[in-house]
Amino acid sequence: MALFLILLISLILLATFHMIAPDHWVPISLVSSVKKFSHLRKFLFSILIGSLHAFTSVLVALLALAIGLLLIRSFLSYLYDAGEIMLVLVGLYFLINGLRESKEESKLESFTMHSVLVISVFPDFALVPIVISSVPLSIIQIITLLIVFVIVSSFSLTLIVFASSFGIAGTLKNLKPSYLDYLIGIVLFITAAILRFI
Repeated sequence: MALFLILLISLILLATFHMIAPDHWVPISLVSSVKKFSHLRKFLFSILIGSLHAFTSVLVALLALAIGLLLIRSFLSYLYDAGEIMLVLVGLYFLINGLRESKEESKLESFTMHSVLVISVFPDFALVPIVISSVPLSIIQIITLLIVFVIVSSFSLTLIVFASSFGIAGTLKNLKPSYLDYLIGIVLFITAAILRFI
């Protein structure tokens, strides 16, 4: 039960931090503004994009888990250890990516409408080590984790898009994506450290 709760908390934090990143919600706000979406249509559009993002992330994570299970069939404890190592490696990736992003300073306004939506739907690889680390859990617990990820991702994105509609998320627009990459990396490191000691 401790493993499930640790992974659940990590997953909720990752989904929330990831959707706060301006490169996920600003494109939706821009498209909604340009297309003059009603509040209902913006709401549905946000849920759709958030769900697509979460589903692509879930598919990538399940594919990685399936490959891991095929390669290490009878040694599930090795797969769990691989999950811990992947937490650290993906955490490092996010830290390095954050450093790279802080130097590049990309402008979302320069992208085309289609490219910003692709960015919004692109999978979150931080889910992969969480799913691989969930190998000791039951199928029901793993499915619960994935459902929570989809719900939190969709809800977070929709909430931020709506907050931006009313001018509440103005300060989040100026938030550098690199800061959120650092936070995601730290969450992954902390998760790996906790899993090592339980």
